[in-house]
Amino acid sequence: MSAPTRQPERVRLRPDAVPPEVRHLVPAADEWGIADDGYREDKVAEADEESLRRLVALVDEAPDELWSWLVGPEADSEAPSAEYVALTCLTMAADSARLKVSRPQL
Repeated sequence: MSAPTRQPERVRLRPDAVPPEVRHLVPAADEWGIADDGYREDKVAEADEESLRRLVALVDEAPDELWSWLVGPEADSEAPSAEYVALTCLTMAADSARLKVSRPQL
């Protein structure tokens, strides 16, 4: 009998804790914004190509307010909000997805 697969801890994200211009990204951050690098990379590795392409497009089309918020005062916080961490990790997942879909198939 194999051990059950561990799952990352899930935190309920609050849309009102992010700038209004990026609130539409909260559902994607809930899905892809996994703080643990290993779990996040596993999710990207297991995702189908179409899901990865949608993720990349979502982040590529994100408004400038996302990047302004991510480099703002909370970037220096010793205890950033769950929303800040999730949206940061969403961009990391998109970076990993971009690499995966851009690699030529051998």
